[in-house]
Parts: sequence; C-alpha cells; structure tokens
Amino acid sequence: MDPHLRAAVGRLEQPSRRMAQYYFRWVDAEGVPCPVVARTRRRFGSLVLLSAGSGEQAWERARNVAVAGTLFLAFGAVHDDIIDEEPVRHGRPTVHAVFGVPAARYLGNALVALASELLAEEPAHLAGELGRRAAVVVRQMSNGQILDAAFEGSRGVTLQEALEVSAAKISPGTAFACAAGVLCAGGSPRQVEAAAEVGSEFGKAWALWDELEEYSTCGDAAVDGLADLRQRRIVPSVAYALQSRGPAREKLLAYLHDTAAPDSAGLLQARDLVEECGALVWLRERIDAHLARALHRLPDAVEDAVTREEFVSCLRSWAVS
Repeated sequence: MDPHLRAAVGRLEQPSRRMAQYYFRWVDAEGVPCPVVARTRRRFGSLVLLSAGSGEQAWERARNVAVAGTLFLAFGAVHDDIIDEEPVRHGRPTVHAVFGVPAARYLGNALVALASELLAEEPAHLAGELGRRAAVVVRQMSNGQILDAAFEGSRGVTLQEALEVSAAKISPGTAFACAAGVLCAGGSPRQVEAAAEVGSEFGKAWALWDELEEYSTCGDAAVDGLADLRQRRIVPSVAYALQSRGPAREKLLAYLHDTAAPDSAGLLQARDLVEECGALVWLRERIDAHLARALHRLPDAVEDAVTREEFVSCLRSWAVS
C-alpha cells in the first residue's frame, strides 16, 4: 500500500505535502528522507485489506480505499495530538510541535479532503456509500474531540464518559475500515454491518492499547509518553483507579487536584499509583473483552475461511505487540 499512499500524499500542495510526509515518517522536520516506522499505519490499512478478502486481487480492489482510510486516521491523530497537547508520538515530536498548531489543524483538514477525493474516484456503485460512511466517521470523531476538549481539566469525568471519549476518537475509523473492505468485496448489507461491529470493537481495544502503552514505556521516553497524566486528564485507566479504595487512590486524587506542573519524579509516581489501583490489569482485561467480541462477530462479516484465519492472526499479533 505504501507506494499508493505516497502517490496520494503527493497530490497535496506544499507545505502540506511535507507536513504529511513528516507525519508518515518518510522525512524528518527538515524534509530529509528517513527510515519508515509505520506500525499503526500498517495496522489500519490491513483492516481494510483483510476485510476485503485474501490475495492480491482482493487487495487491489480495496487498496485505494485502504489509503483513504489511512488518511482519515491521520486526520484524527493530528487533531488528537493538538487537543491532548502531546509533544511526542511514537518517539518523535508531533506535527503541531514541529510546524505549529494552526498549520497542523489545516493539515488535518487537507487529509480529510484528500481522503474524500480518493473515495469519489471509486466506481459509482461504491463511491456514494463509502462517502456517506466516511462523512459519519469525520462527524463522530470530531464529536469525540469536542467531548475530549470539554472534559479537559474536569475531575468529575465518570468511567463511562472516559470510555466513550476514548472510543469515539478511533473506533468510528476502524468500523469504517472493516465495513469498507467488505463493501469493496461485494458483501451483503448484513456482512457490512457485522464488519462494522468487528471494527468498532477492535477500535475500542486499540484505544486502550495505546493507553496501556503509555504506562509500559521505559527509560527517558516513559516521562515523554505520560501526556495524559501530565495534563491530569481523566482517561479510562485514571477513572478506573479513582473508583478503587485505599492510600494509592487518595495519593492519586491529590496529584490530580495539584495545580503545580509535575516534574519527572511526580509523573512516574502518578503512573505507579495508577498501577497500584489495579488499572493496568483492568485495561488488559478490557482489551481482551473487546477483542473477543470482535472475533465472535468476524464469521458473520467474512465468509472465506482463509481470510478469517489471516484476520484472526493479525488481531492476535497486534494484541501482544
């Protein structure tokens, strides 16, 4: 898919093109080519391709849609980093940290427009339905960002509210990816809706994987990765920890109410308190539950046994990566 994604990004005008190339890790901040590390991009594109079937012919039918879906995901990630004030994504400065917030916002808009342009080039019997579903994705993900911003600084966010915001920022996109792949394969309406459910459950798991990864990072990168705790944001793990009892919960609550900027030691201590409250065990259990529901619905979405086997293999490998 990479050459097709590069060709799509090549349609962007400068400087949007270089900013997108930076996001996809093809170049550094100065525009110098660099090695590509694209774990999450491969993961999302694979959802579209695997939902479309097994083999090169099936993937060729869905490749353009996989590229468009990847661009929708990039839009969400760029805007999410702005809302969350993330300085780093997967080990290097975020787009807004390098190019500024206004430019990053407009890059997100450009990526949405480019994705819509690609979908409009699909055969007429697909373009309309894909475009409609893509519009729903943008609407739902944008609403998730609005809720995320509204909850900023609030200490009254419930666990259910935190889970809804976490899911809203990615599961609409993964639901689109799986449904779009089945649409490209000519699946029935029943199969398409089942695929959307598979993608939605996987997206909810993916959001929690990203959260768990923040706590799992070691060394100097551990502090940079704890953006949610630095901003004292009530994400699902923190909301769950606050439901516990005991001294760890009280210390965590005191940290969340503190207004002073936390130092590295304070951040790492807050991370340990979340773990002491059982939140990381709960995160893993929740991830497993979402993944189990996705796999349970998979046979209703994908009839081909070979495709299902490849799908299951990928989902399980991502769950432990």
